[in-house]
Amino acid sequence: MAAEPIDFEYDLDEMVQMLGGPISLRTALKRMPDQIGALAVLNRDAGKTPAFFDAAQIEALRDRHRSDAC
Repeated sequence: MAAEPIDFEYDLDEMVQMLGGPISLRTALKRMPDQIGALAVLNRDAGKTPAFFDAAQIEALRDRHRSDAC
């Protein structure tokens, strides 16, 4: 899956919902498996746009912050 450009605001320290509960976006990106399924999502707090990160957005975030995830 090719990463799409990031055209939304985000904060690596914002809390997202991952299976098991709230977690920082930075940590969620580290814990995501190498192969992200097409249905993968990370839900964001109410009022954030987009309301969730889909698989393509997660890939784009990981690509941009790969060195942060090590």
